[in-house]
Amino acid sequence: MFLVPISSNHISVLYVDDEPALLDLGKKFLERGGVFDVETTDSSSEVLALLQKKDYDSLISDYQMPEMDGIVLLKKVRSRYPDLPFILFTGKGREEIVIQAFDAGADYYVQKGGDIHSQFRELGHKIRLAVEKRHADRALKESEERYRNVVKDQNEFICRFRPDGIQIFVNDAYCRYFGLQEENIIGHRFIPQIPEEDAMTVRSHFASLTRNRPLGTVEHRIILPDGSVRWHQWSDRAIFDESGTLVEYQSVGRDITDRKTAELDLVKKNDELRAAFEQLTAVEEELRTSYTDLAMSQRTLEDREITLNAILQESPIPQFVIDRNHKILYWNHALAAYSGIAADDVIGTDQQWRAFYSSKRPCLVDLLVDNAQDKLPEWYLDKYEKSVLINDAYEATDFFPQMGREGKWLHFTAGLINNRNGDAIGAVETLEDITERKLREDELAREHSELNASYEQLAATEEELRNNYDELVKLEKELRESREQYRTVVEDQTELICRSRPDGTHVFVNDAYCRYFNKTREEIVGHHFQPELFFDDRKQVREMFASLTPENPVGSIRQRVIFPDGSIRWLSWVNRAIYDGSRALVEYQSVGRDITNVKIAELNLMKKNELLHAAYEQLTATEEELRTNFEDLAKSQQALRESEERYRTVVEDQTELICRFRPDGTHVFVNDAYCRYFNKTREEIIGHIFTPEIPEEDRKLIVHHFKWLTPEYPVATIDYRIIMPGGSICWQSWVNRAIYDESGALVEYQSVGRDITEYKRMEKALRLSEERYRNMVEQFSDQE
Repeated sequence: MFLVPISSNHISVLYVDDEPALLDLGKKFLERGGVFDVETTDSSSEVLALLQKKDYDSLISDYQMPEMDGIVLLKKVRSRYPDLPFILFTGKGREEIVIQAFDAGADYYVQKGGDIHSQFRELGHKIRLAVEKRHADRALKESEERYRNVVKDQNEFICRFRPDGIQIFVNDAYCRYFGLQEENIIGHRFIPQIPEEDAMTVRSHFASLTRNRPLGTVEHRIILPDGSVRWHQWSDRAIFDESGTLVEYQSVGRDITDRKTAELDLVKKNDELRAAFEQLTAVEEELRTSYTDLAMSQRTLEDREITLNAILQESPIPQFVIDRNHKILYWNHALAAYSGIAADDVIGTDQQWRAFYSSKRPCLVDLLVDNAQDKLPEWYLDKYEKSVLINDAYEATDFFPQMGREGKWLHFTAGLINNRNGDAIGAVETLEDITERKLREDELAREHSELNASYEQLAATEEELRNNYDELVKLEKELRESREQYRTVVEDQTELICRSRPDGTHVFVNDAYCRYFNKTREEIVGHHFQPELFFDDRKQVREMFASLTPENPVGSIRQRVIFPDGSIRWLSWVNRAIYDGSRALVEYQSVGRDITNVKIAELNLMKKNELLHAAYEQLTATEEELRTNFEDLAKSQQALRESEERYRTVVEDQTELICRFRPDGTHVFVNDAYCRYFNKTREEIIGHIFTPEIPEEDRKLIVHHFKWLTPEYPVATIDYRIIMPGGSICWQSWVNRAIYDESGALVEYQSVGRDITEYKRMEKALRLSEERYRNMVEQFSDQE
């Protein structure tokens, strides 16, 4: 969590005074700079009711008021709102009133009188200080709470005590080790029993700690209540106040009995076998090195955790992670943008179902975490299957009618996350929107059905059919190419994301939005930016936004935009209205994409279908030989459907390969799928420069591809070949993202890839099949 600085134009103030004229004057002066939003009341008894209706950032009160004075009001406010900034603004300047105000909890005291500008300028300054102090205090409490949780969860024993031995803090590990409850230690003088020969060492150790050298480490024995003797190692810090007086000690310890036992055994063996002294010294050094390696390993794990979190959040693939209790741990940016549900709204809850279903039910990850694979048929019928690449992972494809305007088709994969002991500690689920592909498949099936129905109507034809046959084959090929082009255009779109207030002022746009409208972020954010809409679409856009309500905050629309050069583009937008706690509209969030090529492809598809149907209407009778030829054509198209189905199966079954590496090629992260694909362990890749063997002509293409990535265009896709260890050639498709720091320097690359070898093979087979079919038709024409 980050401390968010207060916005200079969002400080709300409640001002109470029994003089209406002074209230009006104060409101005008404070709001004149645009920093404060001031609400006033002349009734002190009304203040508590107003505070219940609305959260204010600060409260200003007069002292002398008829219903209750400012001190009484302050005490009542403090009893209900202990951290609300309270400023006493009054003409009463007596010292006892000031003392009462501060004793009752007032943050500041400002006296009326003198220059109007000066006193209200001072009042405004005190308000900002009080509000900023409130934010800082809250952030400090949250930081202290996080620190306390971290300290309490440490395996080391941590305690804090005064010079007289009174304990003021112990963590859970300390309590568990000594078998005591926290309340039996805190506030008491608790010192474990120490053998007399070690007690002198401990006293000398603490006496050696000074203000200039406050840190020290000591090892000694303790006697547990059962009589057993254990060795401890403690790192102690002496804490002094500004005057140099010792006020506390902080100690971090661990049980080193096993190590000390080993050391004592070594000493004993050294006494017995003096000749082995050098070997024993080396063993002791090795133990120290192991301890250092353990610390380095811990830092490495922390770095990996940061890297993994960045990869999850920056991944273009929507995904989320839950723990073994079904609580959401990660909800990445891609899923937040896709579902319209912010990560802060769901992290820590078990409401992952909200993104997909209208009522609570288990998701795929929930069933895996509960080890309830036997319930998969109950919830997913025959729509799921086990992953062929990841153990204990499952994949499913389903339709979600409540998502979007007309529902969404999703392909999702869920897998368990295990600890080093192989125990499941959570699960991860990734999503892929395949709605467009499903629609295209349904359309293709419908068109094939119509084509087969047309074939049944064909009778005998000779010369006229031969004249139209070549045109029919050509139209069919163009139709197939058009469908493929349409699919490619749709899949390659990058969403445009913006966020704006109801008055049209933009507060956020992403890079794709800026590039699309050829604007910089500075030209849009903070301004009223509105692309020119096509005249016929303006009414529809207004009606769509007017239809959004707190109960139905999401709406979709397709509209046209006129660019400065006169060109017209089609855009599809999903808009969400965002409301505050009082149901007031505060912002709109819109996610859009360019669907111009889709529209053009649809129009071309309709045109080609009309041409195809016109050609069919010209067909009449045909001979038996041509009917046989059409049967061959039907078989060829059946083979085409089967080939396309095999390709779709291969593509859908892929599991993404994910890696992250520095500009010099050193890998900092790879996932399990990446390791399995290249038959490497994670240790063989991470920290090393790992590059699969790539043909020479493809290497040049890859070098050019990475040089093309810039801060303005950080994401690009590339297909190329690799040579596997056995000599076989595989094709891969990669989505690469260049990651820059705040100064624009390149720091890392993140790549998400998949194997497309089968797709390339199918593509080649399809070309060969079409060539054989074309040769067959030409031979048949020659015979005729």
